[in-house]
Amino acid sequence: MSEANLCVQCGAPRISGLVACSYCDTAYPNAPEGIECPKCHDENAPTRTSCARCGTSFIRQCIFCGEGNLVSLPSCRRCNELFEGADERKKAREDQARQQQMIGLAATGLSALAAAAASPVGRGLLDQLVGEIKDEIKKA
Repeated sequence: MSEANLCVQCGAPRISGLVACSYCDTAYPNAPEGIECPKCHDENAPTRTSCARCGTSFIRQCIFCGEGNLVSLPSCRRCNELFEGADERKKAREDQARQQQMIGLAATGLSALAAAAASPVGRGLLDQLVGEIKDEIKKA
């Protein structure tokens, strides 16, 4: 094995795709800044999509748009959403959308009730419905 394929610090064999020795963490000469594997913590070449040593994927999917992104990126390259706090932001947005939907349904229901109350037949039906609701409440 040639010396170019060995770590200059400890002499361990160089693993293709890594930018630093897997054994002593010494950076290989002229190697770019790498991506640290979240599982084995080896420094991988910045262009890799999985760890050269353990195979762990470096791709995470954006929960907002579904785009696959390298784990080293702070935000999605498609929609620019930050990954930090994304779960909480998405839940808050979904809660707000549900609340808006409920407000819309309530407004539609109130409009329908107002239209029904404007006619004698509708008023009679509403009185009957209110009476039945009161009876059910008394039973409970």
